[in-house]
Amino acid sequence: MDQPITVRLATPFDAEGIALESMAEIEHDLQWEWSPQRVLQAIDDPDTNVVVAVDDGSMLGFGIMLYKDEVAHLLLFAVRADARRRGVGTSLLRWLEEVAGVAGVSTFRVEARQDNLPALAFYRSHGYSEVELVRSMYQDSVDGVRLQKTSRLGTGANLQTIDRSGKLVSVGTLVRVLNVPMELLAQLSSDEAARVKSMKGAVLSVCEVDQSGSAWVEKWWNVGEGDPLSHAIALTPLEMEVVAKGNRGT
Repeated sequence: MDQPITVRLATPFDAEGIALESMAEIEHDLQWEWSPQRVLQAIDDPDTNVVVAVDDGSMLGFGIMLYKDEVAHLLLFAVRADARRRGVGTSLLRWLEEVAGVAGVSTFRVEARQDNLPALAFYRSHGYSEVELVRSMYQDSVDGVRLQKTSRLGTGANLQTIDRSGKLVSVGTLVRVLNVPMELLAQLSSDEAARVKSMKGAVLSVCEVDQSGSAWVEKWWNVGEGDPLSHAIALTPLEMEVVAKGNRGT
């Protein structure tokens, strides 16, 4: 049976290991920027938390998160290749987010290389949404993706998310539907798929924001003499843009 993973604040003795792991897992084909000296500066910075996950004295992964007002920025995050799929990354991220939440942080941001598909999938699975693709983000040579998550307390009209430009979206916000996922259409009958596909380009009022940060919109159709039909879909930040603010509950 595996021993429990311990997550703790990093000490100066961890700086070299963190820097070497960054070079191996993140900066492997880039100029090495997260040197031991830079990691030490982060450990000493009162606005930054540097944490490590350890098992039997061996470092399995680390995270570096900077706090500023109500926003936390995950600057560096990695799990050793042979320690993945053991919950190490989840334990690290949960520790950082919970501590940040106690400090009043409500928004979390992170960047990842566009070619790092496992990292992007990991962040999505923990509630982060892609908000921007940045060409040549890393040293003018590697494309990157910006992701964001908003911590949401309460339900219904109290929840908020953002659109593709970072504008706040809440219940009652008018948004334009920029995309309807093909995976959704494939699950519907041909008639229903045609109706839902027609929602692309429509301006609709957000009726709900869920805990994952998706904004729900609904459209109604009058079909023949029967009762009108409706369909609601969830939009990620990249699938909508704010048109105007509506009244809550409309």
